[in-house]
Parts: sequence; structure tokens; C-alpha cells
Amino acid sequence: MNMNWTVILLTSVVPLIMGFIYYNEKVLGKPWMEASGTTKEKMQGANMPMIFGMALLFSIMLAMSMQFIVIHQS
Repeated sequence: MNMNWTVILLTSVVPLIMGFIYYNEKVLGKPWMEASGTTKEKMQGANMPMIFGMALLFSIMLAMSMQFIVIHQS
């Protein structure tokens, strides 16, 4: 089965966009920070390129595996 890389890359960005919206302070960021016990100071020291890079990698892996689950013609 051929992989449609354009669709895989586009669908792998969707969880990142949803996370940006969901964890925004104006939406649900403050309750999430209170529930998880984190503060803005702790978040400033985080390695954001590594976190978002790993999230994108796992999202690509998820999009690639979902292709075989959804398409039943293989």
C-alpha cells in the first residue's frame, strides 16, 4: 500500500493545533496547571523544541498506523 505523505503530515499537525488551543491559558490552561501542579516558572525551564518535536514524531507515527486501521483494502 502506498502512503500518502501529504495527508499523513497534515493529519499529524492536527493534535498539535488542538493542544495549542486546549492548553491555552484563556481556554483550559489555568485549570490544567492547577490540577497538574505546574507553574509558569516551571514551564519556562522546559525544553520546548524537544517536547514539540517528540509530540510531532509521535503524532506522525500515530497517523501512519491509523492509515492501516482505517483502510481495509490492504
